Amino acid sequence: MHIRKVALVAFAALTVFATMASSRTRAPRSVNGILMSDVHFDPLADKSLVPQLIQADISQWDKILQASAHKGFSAYDTDSNYALMTSAFAQAGARASHGIMIYTGDLLRHDFSEAFESVGGSQAQYADFATKTAVFTVRKMQQAAKVPVIIALGNNDSTEGDYVLTPDSPFLAALAKEIAVVEYSQDAAVRIDFAHGGYYALQNPTVSDQYLVVLNTVFWSTRYKAPAGLAEDPGTGELKWLEEKLSEAKSQTRHVSLVMHIPPGMDAFVSAKNKKPQLMWKEAYEDAFLALIAQYRDTITVSFAGHTHMDDFRILPDAGSTPLFPIRITPAVSPLFHNNPAFSVFTYNPNQGDINDITTFFVPLSDKRPTWKREYKFASTYGYHTYNAADLFSLAQKIRTDAKAFQNYQKLYDVSSKPYPITVTPRNWPYYSCAQTSFTADAYAGCVADNSRNAAAPGDGH
Repeated sequence: MHIRKVALVAFAALTVFATMASSRTRAPRSVNGILMSDVHFDPLADKSLVPQLIQADISQWDKILQASAHKGFSAYDTDSNYALMTSAFAQAGARASHGIMIYTGDLLRHDFSEAFESVGGSQAQYADFATKTAVFTVRKMQQAAKVPVIIALGNNDSTEGDYVLTPDSPFLAALAKEIAVVEYSQDAAVRIDFAHGGYYALQNPTVSDQYLVVLNTVFWSTRYKAPAGLAEDPGTGELKWLEEKLSEAKSQTRHVSLVMHIPPGMDAFVSAKNKKPQLMWKEAYEDAFLALIAQYRDTITVSFAGHTHMDDFRILPDAGSTPLFPIRITPAVSPLFHNNPAFSVFTYNPNQGDINDITTFFVPLSDKRPTWKREYKFASTYGYHTYNAADLFSLAQKIRTDAKAFQNYQKLYDVSSKPYPITVTPRNWPYYSCAQTSFTADAYAGCVADNSRNAAAPGDGH
């Protein structure tokens, strides 16, 4: 009953906002949506509670977790505990205004299976416990948001291991019944697609002529481990599905926003570490995706991703390097990589879906009494008053040449974590900057080489 009540509340909100979007004369000029990613909830943070959590129904988890002696937020280099997760959800929900919430993946903590067994859980209990954790996290998110929540899956969102997910799994079936926009969609294909592969497409509840196409880019990752015995490669099947959805949107003159966890392009961290280009996706999938993007360049307007845990962006170009559409990479709630926890509010036009500005809120864990506060507004920090491909392409070039733009990017990348920079340094910065505009190994290597001729960062003798 509790699960159904939560879902019905979320679905009621969905219906209200869909009605709002369909009435252009009554729609506000702009609405506030929420961008959040990589919560990585860790129910094992207080290991003394684990035996109770294993035995309890999910409806009892709040009471159990609230009894923890650990009341403070997670420390750097750990995943999100109950206090941090629920605080982030509450803060985000308080700032949503007639918009939607987009969550770009990774509900579950890192190394979950190993950690579960290390605190007394058994391998036989793990799949059920991990599923309960994912359902609980989704439920808390939807309760706090009070607006429609669009959820993509990440590489940790599985009971089978990191980068391992079997289509038509019990895990997918359980989440299909919990995510309100999936369970209560009027289009049965939404439920079928999600339960099969963790991807789905639906009308934006707040923008009448826009589709949200939610991808499962784990299938395209260079690290995806396909379970033995699959009759069809799930990555190939998803590409075919994506082409069908883009074709359908184009025929109906609808715009598309893509939602995903792992973005296309380069893994800047690994590339910088190894001094060698490393793609996020397998090359065949990346090539096929880029070809689709070029074919439907007038249909896709923006994309949202996560995965890196950092605050970043990318601009997908066509073959002639003309910027097509931006990818917003939302920073993580989890502070595992010494980043500060964060989420963003994006202000957008409910008629066309155009993004006007993005404001990021964070909690500086190094403070004596960490509290949520505003970190920065994109427009006032960088001087661009739209979040589109042309402006972001211009900003990417500016970061490579202008001292102030570079310093802002360097500071904000890991969410003002101190001491910073944790990753973007005066020596390796081209690996991160070039990942914003280069989507093939050759183009990336050339960009890095061009910008590495002077080892100093912009404004530091550059």
